Amino acid sequence: AIDDQPSCSQRSRIKAIINRPPIVLEPMKVDDATLLWQYRHFLLKDSKALIPFMQSLQWSKAAERREAERLIKLWRPIPIEDALLLLSRLFSMSIALRRYAIQIIDGADDSTINKFLLQLVQAVRYDTEGELQQFLIKRCAKNWELTSNLYWYATVESELEAEAAKGPSTTDAKGNNTTATKGADYISSMSEDEKRAMQIYTRMRGTLLAELQGHYPLHHRRLLKQQQFLKSLLHMDSKTTKNCGRDRPKRIEFTKDIITHRKCGLDVLFPNTSGATQYAVAQYKEAQAGAFGFGGDNGEGGVARLTDVLGGLRMKMAGTGADPKASQSDRNIQPPPGDEEGTVSSSANASLAEGGGGSPNGDFPIDIVATLNDGCVMLPSHPTKAIDGITPDGTYVFKSAKMPVMLTFYETHPAVGRLLNQPQAEGAEGVARLQAAIVAAAAPAAGGIRSLVNRQPTPGDQSTNKEADSTSTAALTVPSSPRGNVPSTPSLPPLSLSVPRAPLKLMFKSGDDVRQDQLVIQFIELMDDLLKQNGLDLCLTPYRVLATSPMTGFVEVVPEVETFQTVQQTVGVSKYIQTHNPSPAQFSLAMDRFVKSCAGYCVITFLLGIGDRHLENLLITRD
Repeated sequence: AIDDQPSCSQRSRIKAIINRPPIVLEPMKVDDATLLWQYRHFLLKDSKALIPFMQSLQWSKAAERREAERLIKLWRPIPIEDALLLLSRLFSMSIALRRYAIQIIDGADDSTINKFLLQLVQAVRYDTEGELQQFLIKRCAKNWELTSNLYWYATVESELEAEAAKGPSTTDAKGNNTTATKGADYISSMSEDEKRAMQIYTRMRGTLLAELQGHYPLHHRRLLKQQQFLKSLLHMDSKTTKNCGRDRPKRIEFTKDIITHRKCGLDVLFPNTSGATQYAVAQYKEAQAGAFGFGGDNGEGGVARLTDVLGGLRMKMAGTGADPKASQSDRNIQPPPGDEEGTVSSSANASLAEGGGGSPNGDFPIDIVATLNDGCVMLPSHPTKAIDGITPDGTYVFKSAKMPVMLTFYETHPAVGRLLNQPQAEGAEGVARLQAAIVAAAAPAAGGIRSLVNRQPTPGDQSTNKEADSTSTAALTVPSSPRGNVPSTPSLPPLSLSVPRAPLKLMFKSGDDVRQDQLVIQFIELMDDLLKQNGLDLCLTPYRVLATSPMTGFVEVVPEVETFQTVQQTVGVSKYIQTHNPSPAQFSLAMDRFVKSCAGYCVITFLLGIGDRHLENLLITRD
């Protein structure tokens, strides 16, 4: 009965069943399954009981299946880690459970989904009706970082499918590989279901690209640039191997030389290594010089003009195709001369090329996508970091068997980086927020531009300012004019390009499988999160690893590190830490971080079974 309550002894048994590991080799005992079924209504208030209950059912029985699908709508919501388990092979027999799990995951924020995206992509292979694939594409397409990671995870699986389609590796009597010649016969012998199963991720990647091209073209363009970036690196590696073989010093010098003389294949990606920065400079100076009507007959109109144009540009960058001149204020404000069709005059182009402030008559380069997005590459391993150049400085080839290469890239100017990482909006949604954010995003690292939307209210303008107050995190308040009804001309601080171009070092591996490294780093990140949630910060430094195919990938290089071997052979660990942390307070904090991180990594690497931990494989940072 629905109101049945278990006895004290039965509650103890139920608790033991619920607390056992969710993935076990032996099936649940019949008595335990019967007990859970008997008190299933009692279990509805315990989210932890859902997984054991679903495991106890005989899904081949229609009555039990229907009851499970009815009860799941009444159950207390489960945490996301349990939802992941519902998407595994263990529950592939029920689409209702999978849709329930997707509903739970859809309630999580983007950062949480990103932590588990690698596993979610793997769970797509158990789809019944493409439910998880559709969800991931729709959800990830809205967020650039999720889009990039989803694409590369699916790409790796797609290439594995292509390899599997060739059939089992075989050799003839002479030792020659005959796999390729037998691939067609192998595929023709498959059933239609088997063929579809071998193209899951190939279709998923194609569907993702089609979705992006149709609704998020900026994201699509970025992926194409990433593909070209990887292709150029592979070409450079092949060229180096062809000319230098396994001579490591020669490989280093050759790589430096082709980078210096722009023969590495990456030059086409950075046609002007300072193009993105020059764009930010030009637009800042245009705003600073009052190219959009600042200080005219109506100062407030000038502000509206600038924010509307910037808002339109933001939407243009997002690939929505929205016309920047279609905003409300532009219906009342005539576009400046030369801008009737949204074109860039020759004077504006010349000014942009020289890093100048644009044409005094207000010509404005509308195609921010071509200037910003096409002038840089969003790194596959760091989707939120944009690079617009490469330097031969720091180029190094490691001693390991596959001889991976370390390359140094330049990140874009901070203003451009923040601009590129603004959330994308569809259509006209969020225009007011974008107008506020676009100006704030153009600010250099040290202060810079503040929002021009959040100005002092004038009569009848209170609602506009309330909205701006809630959306701008770096607002500039423009004081009222002496007349009290027209805001005075806003002033923008001088633009400084003194912010140095930040180098970013990456190790590129070709011919080496980094998928295991990628998984281990993900585990370390998850363990670090769990420890911090329980008040224990062990000062771990998980770096980024991304497999771009089964045999290529990127590994982030942690800056300013030394091997324990080098430190012990020179000054010793304690002296090394003291040298870089001279004051007693700094030294005490650094030693505390050293002890905690050593303890954390010792336990984690033991639990994960990571070997080969000698002194040349252990790195120490200056802090």
